Amino acid sequence: MYGADVLTIINKAIDNNEENKVQKDNEGNYIENENSIKVELTLLSTNEDGEEVEVVYPMETLEKAGLNEFISRFGLTTFECTNIEYNSQNKVSKISIKQLEK
Repeated sequence: MYGADVLTIINKAIDNNEENKVQKDNEGNYIENENSIKVELTLLSTNEDGEEVEVVYPMETLEKAGLNEFISRFGLTTFECTNIEYNSQNKVSKISIKQLEK
């Protein structure tokens, strides 16, 4: 999938959390409960030594930075869904997505 698809997933998770009135913690991250959906995004970055490293961000961090910025930088970048977790009600509770290329 592409960054544009990732943005759609993030927007749907945010809409779900807002619709279900999921509370946020002091840092502005949604508090997990039976109605919440979390999206974790692993992005590729380069460290001080020039090595490629993976950095994990919650969807709220990307939302704070600006989702328009995300789409302009990663719109055509390829990603894959690496994990989907379900809660006790068999509803999606967490989605993990990883960037495949820089």
